[in-house]
Amino acid sequence: MITDKPLRYCPYCGSSLRRSLLPGDPRARLVCTSCDAIIYENPRPVVAAVIEEGGKVLLARRAKGARAGRWDLPGGFVELDETAEGALAREEVGCEIRLHEVLGVFREAAGTYGPSLNIHIRASPLGEPHPTDEVSEVGWFGPDELPPAEEFAFENDIAALERWKALPPLEEP
Repeated sequence: MITDKPLRYCPYCGSSLRRSLLPGDPRARLVCTSCDAIIYENPRPVVAAVIEEGGKVLLARRAKGARAGRWDLPGGFVELDETAEGALAREEVGCEIRLHEVLGVFREAAGTYGPSLNIHIRASPLGEPHPTDEVSEVGWFGPDELPPAEEFAFENDIAALERWKALPPLEEP
């Protein structure tokens, strides 16, 4: 799904869809009017890196696309043929990172491409971060220096940063 609009046609046979309550299921589902396929409206998986160094977190200002000009944690959609870790290898801050542990999983109800399930992983940089073509600038922010909520591209980043602020800093290797 490319927008927040629900599907109208069956991806299997092309017939129209209807919303129906199925036996034993409290949620109305999209069901094909011809082949009876049940279409589950699942969120898209996204992974983001909470890159830390010296008690600060790295933020990237989006240069293009959805919500350009706003701050974001680096990351993106997980493609069909990759792991969450593999998707982070494509992150937009111009340096490799070392992954540590999952910080949390947060829901984004209505993103640019529909609902998403956002996996935030704590990481540390293995080089000097710098902007790439998808990022206009990067910056390090301490817990009390973060931009205001309205300057962030996505609510799930704000939730992840609130959790990050409550944790002790990563141990330096």
